[in-house]
Amino acid sequence: AMLHVIPEGDSEEATPRAAASSLQQDPQDLLSSDGSLSDPLRDLGSLGMADESPQKNAEATESNEWDDEDLENIEDLLALVEAERSKMSKAVLSSADSLSSAVTLARKRLAANIAVAEEQL
Repeated sequence: AMLHVIPEGDSEEATPRAAASSLQQDPQDLLSSDGSLSDPLRDLGSLGMADESPQKNAEATESNEWDDEDLENIEDLLALVEAERSKMSKAVLSSADSLSSAVTLARKRLAANIAVAEEQL
C-alpha cells in the first residue's frame, strides 16, 4: 500500500478561511477593567453621548451645528473604534500564526508517521 503525502501547496487556499472560522473571542476581552461585562451603551455614556436628550440631538441635526463637545465625542468614539479594530486585527493575525504553526507541526508528524509506516511495510 502506497501512502500519499499532501504537497504543502495544495491546502494553502484553505488556510485563511480555516483561520477565520477557528477564531474565538477571548472571554476576558469582554470584561471591563473592573471585571464586569463590557456595555457599549454605558461606554458611550461615559463619553457623554448617551446622556444627550433626543430634543437636543434633533435640534443639532436640524441646524447642522457642531460644537467642540460634539467633535470631541466623535473623536473619542473614533479612537475607541480604532482601538477595537486594532485589537481584532492582532487577534486575527495571532490566530492565523497559531494555525499555521499547528498545520506545519501536523504535517511534520504525518510525514514522520508515514516514513515509519513505509519502513514497516
